[in-house]
Parts: sequence; C-alpha cells; structure tokens
Amino acid sequence: MKRKKVEVFEYASRILNAVREGTLVSTKDINRYNTMTIQYGFLGMEWGKPIFILYLREHRHTNEILKRTGEFTVNAALGEYDRKITGYCGI
Repeated sequence: MKRKKVEVFEYASRILNAVREGTLVSTKDINRYNTMTIQYGFLGMEWGKPIFILYLREHRHTNEILKRTGEFTVNAALGEYDRKITGYCGI
C-alpha cells in the first residue's frame, strides 16, 4: 500500500463522517498492540497543531497501552471500505 501525507483540515468533513460511520484507533507499545472501533471523537486545533481527542473507558485494553505510550493513530477510510473490518474490531 502506498502512503500519502494528508493535510488534515482539507479532509476534515470526510474524516468526521468516517468517524460517525465507525473508524479505527490503533496503538502499540513494545510488547502489545491494539485496534478498536470508535464512533466518536473531536478534531480541532491546539497551539497551531491539529489534534484528535477521543475518550476511552478505563477498562479498555487500548487505554492501558495509551497510558504508557501517549500515541495513537486514527484510521479513517477516505473512500469505500469493508464494514467487516470495523465489525471485527467492535461495531
């Protein structure tokens, strides 16, 4: 798969629509990784940089990893995608 740098706010409405439909959040530390489906989030600016805020329940495996790393990736499909993917991860 070819990677492409995305200017976030050029795609803001498409990203937020993808989140509403169900998109993936992934995180990884040295020993473990986790991907989960979300249908919520906030896209905005803070100190001139784009941010995405999500809220996780304390008991989520993803939350444990995020507490250690502080990093995650939002994987929003900008085109057609197979709904089985989000189904497998939790919707």
